[in-house]
Amino acid sequence: MNKTILSIVCFLQLTSSISAQDMFRATEQGSISSSFSESKKTISYIKKSTLVAFESNSTVDSWVMFKGNIENKNLQFHASRVRISSKKVVGLFNRRTENCDWSVHFLNTSSEATVLGNKKIMSKDGVSSAFSEVWYKHIYTDIDARFYSSKEGIQYSMIVKPMADIDQIAIKWQGVERLHIEKQNTLLYNTPDGTKCRGKVRAYQLIDGEEIEVDILLHLHKNTLRFKPLFYNRDYPLVIDTPVLVSVTKED
Repeated sequence: MNKTILSIVCFLQLTSSISAQDMFRATEQGSISSSFSESKKTISYIKKSTLVAFESNSTVDSWVMFKGNIENKNLQFHASRVRISSKKVVGLFNRRTENCDWSVHFLNTSSEATVLGNKKIMSKDGVSSAFSEVWYKHIYTDIDARFYSSKEGIQYSMIVKPMADIDQIAIKWQGVERLHIEKQNTLLYNTPDGTKCRGKVRAYQLIDGEEIEVDILLHLHKNTLRFKPLFYNRDYPLVIDTPVLVSVTKED
């Protein structure tokens, strides 16, 4: 049986110095599901996160709202961008390490967007300073983005509310190599640290208690990814699960 080595520690910075026109509001809440009354059908059946901790830390750069690490990779959650940084070994004889980074950037986001920590994790002393997920609420009009961990690594889902315009979603990849689409809904790319990533995008809805798979196509132009679901019921929320953003090492 494979055992996943997963170590994630994330830090939340709440700061009043963030420019309103450039940054989201960072809001500390116990559970965002209570403020998502219009989306309860979605919240109740999205994939659960595992082994994540978000902790407040006053030393985080004021431009970074959340910060975390998974194995040797660091994540920074900015207003509309998630940046991943790592190191790679270069040189045959004079071997040395070099910094490398890549990111996903949500383009043309809503002015109402807010970044939140969700699902508080209580410490041994009973003080809640940690969260298990990062949400970009209203990243687009009636569309949210949820970042969480799975046994494969860090992933994110787009939560599309009923009647929302899915064409708003535009995600630009920066710093990756050989980004391309295979078989309509599979995304492939190489990260600067040498990791080869391949994953299928999956879309589904919950209708009358039944999970309904939705066929979805990917459109990629100038490293900007868009989603084209086919024949789905717009009266119900749509969840789009993306491939792993940051993978972890697996051992036998």
